[in-house]
Amino acid sequence: MTRKRKNDPEVSNGPSPWTQATGTKASDTNVPLPDETARQRAVNAPAHVFVWASAGTGKTYLLTQRALRFLLHAPFETRAQNTPAQHLYTASDRSQRVLAARFILQRFVLTTFTRKAAAEMQTRLFGALNEIARAHDFNALPEIARPVVPEKLLNAHDFPALRAGAEALAELATELQVSTLHSFAARLLRRHPAAAGIGPDVILAEEEETPFRDLFPQLIHRWWE
Repeated sequence: MTRKRKNDPEVSNGPSPWTQATGTKASDTNVPLPDETARQRAVNAPAHVFVWASAGTGKTYLLTQRALRFLLHAPFETRAQNTPAQHLYTASDRSQRVLAARFILQRFVLTTFTRKAAAEMQTRLFGALNEIARAHDFNALPEIARPVVPEKLLNAHDFPALRAGAEALAELATELQVSTLHSFAARLLRRHPAAAGIGPDVILAEEEETPFRDLFPQLIHRWWE
């Protein structure tokens, strides 16, 4: 097994693609990053992607951009056939586009380690969708969206459909599940306690709470008994 040096970016496509992204944190700038190619491969990879990078290098930005790509391309996926999702860009009626947007959003879950990152993703996604809905052409699109918008909708004839679809997604953006891993797991446990094998009196600690700070020593003590 070959061990890569810390700053060597690497991406491989397949069942479990591996991406190591390094460099300056992604932001709205025209200066390309040294690892821009690796970042875009991570965003556009169809399968799983693992991103390994230091703090402040733009992991949340990359994850947000990847989520935006999935949302915008959802109507063209094979599994979208014969579902409301396929009408996001083709429906002339606003209510049908909203129905398509809700169908798409309810099938996505974005999880992070911190509430700050979750809030950042939610804000960035809403902002990007809102800007796409207001854009009059490709040059007016936000930078985070330019690499991931469906190419088939970039022509002058179909661009209004892109705007209408993005507007429907932005209208329901608060319905997108963006949370920490802790919050997502806790929500599943509360929703399916019987399947999880937990009783009705179980206590689920909040992320900032420490009601079980003495639990670990107790477990160690019991293990030694």
